[in-house]
Amino acid sequence: MTERVRVLKGLDPMSVAKIYAVFGALWGLFMGAMLALNIGAGASAMALGGPGALGVGIMGFILMIVIGVIIFFVMGIIVVFVYNVIADRVGGIEMTLEIKE
Repeated sequence: MTERVRVLKGLDPMSVAKIYAVFGALWGLFMGAMLALNIGAGASAMALGGPGALGVGIMGFILMIVIGVIIFFVMGIIVVFVYNVIADRVGGIEMTLEIKE
């Protein structure tokens, strides 16, 4: 086995942003479920249950997923931009790769 040291000097913003968007969707699923449960509990406590409360809960669930994807996508682009600027000035991340033959 041989080892080689490589330096990660730059990242592609779109590829990282897509990965962040997937994490945003997962975050949105979790937060959307919490929001829908809170809306349902609040509507039940105030005796306002019915199709209106169900519709609001479903819309809140969907909106949290969409908002999560958008926010995390933009955050991924910003993180990569900052990383690329810093890596140009101070050097990238050094990685030791093990090559098996």
